[in-house]
Amino acid sequence: GTTVKYLRAEQVGEGTGCELGISIQWNGEIFTINTVVRYTSSTPKILKGTLMVKLADNNAIEPKLFHSELATINGNKISVAVYPLSKKETALLKKSILKIVIFKEDNGTNQIVIINKNSDVAKRHINCLETN
Repeated sequence: GTTVKYLRAEQVGEGTGCELGISIQWNGEIFTINTVVRYTSSTPKILKGTLMVKLADNNAIEPKLFHSELATINGNKISVAVYPLSKKETALLKKSILKIVIFKEDNGTNQIVIINKNSDVAKRHINCLETN
């Protein structure tokens, strides 16, 4: 069996009719960046394709979707998605903060989220998971 370590998603900003939370998980070999999207004005959507993350140091990462599903947390219908990170993407996240996140919904809409809080969530989560 594999032990997966993860931390709770932290809200980072809002898109059109939704709120985005980000977390990191680690299975001892591979880090993943996870999105939790709570839709405030429409039904949740499955996410597709690539997550685009622009960092404050002008680098960017584009991890490809591994899995997306709909769930309910505390009575809220949400969309969750998991994107595996390469070693290079993990290294970039460890040294910068999030600036913009773009994800694609199954209806083809790109949601653009300007990060306005917890911009260091990926950096903090990676460092915490590596040391525990």
